[in-house]
Amino acid sequence: MKTLQALLCGKLNPMEKMPQTEEYRQTARRLSQLSQELEEALEPEKLELLHTYLSERSKEACLVAEHMLLYGVRLGVELQKELQDTTGLPD
Repeated sequence: MKTLQALLCGKLNPMEKMPQTEEYRQTARRLSQLSQELEEALEPEKLELLHTYLSERSKEACLVAEHMLLYGVRLGVELQKELQDTTGLPD
């Protein structure tokens, strides 16, 4: 299956490739700790509001990431076209 087809059919998800850096791991651990602290500190009503907010924020982030990915793919295609047309490139 071609990469673009796999991407468009949902067989390839760039979000599955998380950074393997120490900075990312530390940030993920810190977020987990903060999440646990919030779970323990907030009243049930406030916690439900926070979960709803975070869910909507996550949806928005996914929509932005999807848009940026598609935009990047389109830019890549345009660059590839320009590179194949050597008539407009400087020597």
